[in-house]
Amino acid sequence: MDEMESLWPHLKNAPIVEALVDFRVVRIQAADLPLLDTITPLIVKEYPAKKERRQQQVEFKVEPGQTLTVNASPGKNDGYIYTSADAKYVLQSQIEGFTLSRLSPYQSWQIFRIEAARLWKIYVETIAPDKITRIAVRYINNLVIPFPVADIRDYLRAPIGLAAGLPQIFNQFSSAIVSPWPSYEAHSIVRVQSGGQVGDKLPIILDIEVFRNVDFAPTSSQVWDISDNLREIKNKIFFEGLTYKFLELCN
Repeated sequence: MDEMESLWPHLKNAPIVEALVDFRVVRIQAADLPLLDTITPLIVKEYPAKKERRQQQVEFKVEPGQTLTVNASPGKNDGYIYTSADAKYVLQSQIEGFTLSRLSPYQSWQIFRIEAARLWKIYVETIAPDKITRIAVRYINNLVIPFPVADIRDYLRAPIGLAAGLPQIFNQFSSAIVSPWPSYEAHSIVRVQSGGQVGDKLPIILDIEVFRNVDFAPTSSQVWDISDNLREIKNKIFFEGLTYKFLELCN
């Protein structure tokens, strides 16, 4: 366990359902899907399942005196999605970016980072992007707490609550907060949502995305230095946003 990892407690039953690293890139010389497809034979052993990634456009239109109409285009293929043999990793490879997801059970940042770096190297050597423009890490957590909830602050330190004097019992809520992190030149987006109780439990989705806009070569070591920093911000948001009572549920 490295120094950064030791700053936070290890949770035996971490609520992470999906962890992602996402890099946006620019390639000055036009690239096409046949070029992108040359990645396939390089990873097919570990990632045997492949399908097209389709970008769909949806148009909403309201004419005077008429109801809302929705027109959805069939979408175009803008890349490929690869799934690992054990179905725990999903790689989205596009002309304009790279996304790797680790699904539950999540192991550790070190293991995830090693696999992401391996695939990123293949992507960069194949696509040859000119620069990387955005780096992001995102962790989607499913927080399951006992229901009914007398006070959500028993589990979340800073929820979007009700005014004092009103009943504090509720089972659905949603919020999104965007915050700057000047010392890291980064921003975070924290989304919290509950769709309602399931039996005697209340599932709450805690979605933490931390990103930084950049402008340097994709081969630079800064890619992973910045990724480490963004993941550290994510940990700070996660652990300081949850109470000890909730963390006990994860051990």
